[in-house]
Formats: sequence, structure tokens, C-alpha cells
Amino acid sequence: MKLIATTSALLILAGSAFAQDAAPASGANSGTPATGGQAAGQASEQPTQPAGERQTAATAQVLVPIDREETPVPALNLMAGQVDDMDVIGSDGEEIGEVSDILGDQNGVPQAVVIEAGGFLGLGEKRIVLMLNRLSLDMGRLRTNLTANEISELPEFSG
Repeated sequence: MKLIATTSALLILAGSAFAQDAAPASGANSGTPATGGQAAGQASEQPTQPAGERQTAATAQVLVPIDREETPVPALNLMAGQVDDMDVIGSDGEEIGEVSDILGDQNGVPQAVVIEAGGFLGLGEKRIVLMLNRLSLDMGRLRTNLTANEISELPEFSG
């Protein structure tokens, strides 16, 4: 009987707390002060996600270099140190270039590689970015479904 009473009390308290969080703040956009127990200077709207999980479309697309060689690259079933300096070949079998950097999202998960394409002896190289979903592992090299010609038409990466 005590268990039922305790459970009922907890459900009632949780329900009322949920109702308070879900209630819209009065005066959020009307220019009047918010009421309902909010302190002065406190935001009138509650975020729908915790601050650590909120992101804008712009920050979701930002990629940064991954410096740790032991970072797994699940898309290729390799570690970052193994992917770095790998040769990249196109769908036509031509060598396109070699991986110079691995780029990851804000959580450090690899998403793309920077490839130094073209040039001769380090001169005239073009740095381009290819997403990992455009690459596959093929006999110790990375293969893309793009041709060398299509790669040359991609915009240069200036990061």
C-alpha cells in the first residue's frame, strides 16, 4: 500500500513539473514582463534541447582537421593515421592524389578527407575535399566514384 501511495505521489509531482515546463511564457513577444515565477532578467522561453545539443545549420556543416592518429574512421574501417597519405584513385583507375588531412565534425567523428590532387613534385597541387561516403577502400588505396576530370572541376579547399 505504501508503494502505491509513493508511486502516485511521484507521478503527480512529475506531471505538475512537466506541465510547468510545457506552459508557454506569457509576454514572450508582447513586450510585457513574463510572469509565472520567472526571475527578472531570466529568459522567457525555455530551450527545447540542452545547450550542448543545440546547433544551427551552419555549425552542423563545420569540419575541422583531426590530428589524433588513433581516431577511428568507421566508414573505411581504419584509423586516421592509416588513412593519412593514402593514394586516391578515380573510377577510371587514374591516380588522383593523396590524402593530406582528415576532417571531422564538432564531435570529432571523421566525415571527409582533404586530397592533394594534380600537380607535379608538389607544384600546382589543388586541395579538394571529398566526403567519406564518396570513398571506399580498394587494395590499400582509396577509390572514389569520380574521375580525375571530375575531381579537377571541384572547388579548391582553402582551409
